[in-house]
Amino acid sequence: MKSLLVGAVVLAFLNTAMAAGSDTAHQASMAKLDNYKYGTHLDIAQVLSVSTPANSCGVVPEQMIYLDSTGVKHELDYQVVGDGCNG
Repeated sequence: MKSLLVGAVVLAFLNTAMAAGSDTAHQASMAKLDNYKYGTHLDIAQVLSVSTPANSCGVVPEQMIYLDSTGVKHELDYQVVGDGCNG
């Protein structure tokens, strides 16, 4: 009976450890979401994509996906003035 209990505890521990490792690997493959604020230090080694702002007048959201110098993928949300304000 005692060995059955120990086996169940070990199995539960291994299951939890495997789930945590899987979650860590999943997080590493996802982009880290950042919101730009004035003065934020950006470590941009390679820009992967930049969204095109809407053709509207005023401040609109834009998004850039990039890799930093260590190869970590980031998703940066920031604000720009739309192109629809010209003439």
